[in-house]
Amino acid sequence: MPKRQSIWENAIFRVLEKHNGIATLKFFYEEVPPQIEKTKTTDANHDIRGYLRRLKNVKKKIKQIGLSTYALLYVKADDVIYEDIQKKDFDVKFFNLPKEKIHNYVEGMLIEIGNLKNYQTYTPDKNIIFSLHFPRISGHTERLGYNITL
Repeated sequence: MPKRQSIWENAIFRVLEKHNGIATLKFFYEEVPPQIEKTKTTDANHDIRGYLRRLKNVKKKIKQIGLSTYALLYVKADDVIYEDIQKKDFDVKFFNLPKEKIHNYVEGMLIEIGNLKNYQTYTPDKNIIFSLHFPRISGHTERLGYNITL
């Protein structure tokens, strides 16, 4: 005999259906708790994340299509790059870099943006080098380290 769905799972599915099969954690946090009549939980958001994880990983009834974004299995997202990255079978070149160098490059770009905005920037990795492909922004290449100013 199949197990019944919990009231939490039913509430999650109602939120997904209300938003055309795609919903973010924000929607779940706002719309699921009012649907739960009696609960002893002290942290509904924690419970929602747990049910989402179970529905995705164990029961395979929903899928994650982005950061904090979930969808029903039949929903086809416009941008499937998140799913490709999770499957680790993507072959897209970002910034014409090999996969293993993308993280360092993006980290360097974020530091550069932070410096342009006059934020105090930081990276724990002093060994990576960010070669600016945009010399008009700062005009130089620096070794990244603590409290960087490019």
